[in-house]
Amino acid sequence: MIRLNLGSAGMRFPGVYGFDRMLINDPDGHRVDCVCNLEDDWPIKDNSVDELLARHCFEHLSNPIHTMKELYRVLKPGGTVALVVPSTNGMGAFQDPDHKSFWNLNSFIYYDVEKRDGKVYGTNLFEITELYEKSIRSFQISDPYVYAQMRKP
Repeated sequence: MIRLNLGSAGMRFPGVYGFDRMLINDPDGHRVDCVCNLEDDWPIKDNSVDELLARHCFEHLSNPIHTMKELYRVLKPGGTVALVVPSTNGMGAFQDPDHKSFWNLNSFIYYDVEKRDGKVYGTNLFEITELYEKSIRSFQISDPYVYAQMRKP
């Protein structure tokens, strides 16, 4: 089983490969398994990933369509992804100067097989298995985040 954590920032989970844009290797054992630029084509084989986690990653990528195309390409049929991104319903989406794309619950309609007929924007569609918004307290404020779980049909 191949499991990936995109934008891992060195956060380790057992049996999960960490991908990030810079090498992180500190005394506490945090490290990245693969340093790569996720703005480009991902260095991952087609239809090879069973599970993918992208927590606070996709908002740092400038082209959501490319991101979703690559996500679809690397997941195996039946493969799943869990995403967490700051929602545009709060300040957190806009306050970080490195945020390059902006997401909310409606953003995922464009990638949902139940909401669309055929392909949209050159991407294939996912089954959205869970989608909700929840506020988290960070930096002394409470900001909403979008949580999405999707499956490649």
